[in-house]
Amino acid sequence: MPRPSADSLSTSSLGLSSFHEHHRILEEKHQWLLKQIKRKRTELKNFMEQMGTLGTEIFQQPLTIM
Repeated sequence: MPRPSADSLSTSSLGLSSFHEHHRILEEKHQWLLKQIKRKRTELKNFMEQMGTLGTEIFQQPLTIM
């Protein structure tokens, strides 16, 4: 049977408090990412509305022939 490496021993022997701390950090990052996604979706929605309004304004302008 092969001997476990030092890396596998350290990761498999994490204490419960270390696990909870790691989980807490990941949860904070997850919440931050969710907020960023929500903000970017709002920005995209606003941009698309502005482009729609601009397109409508351009379409409604009378055609000028030079």
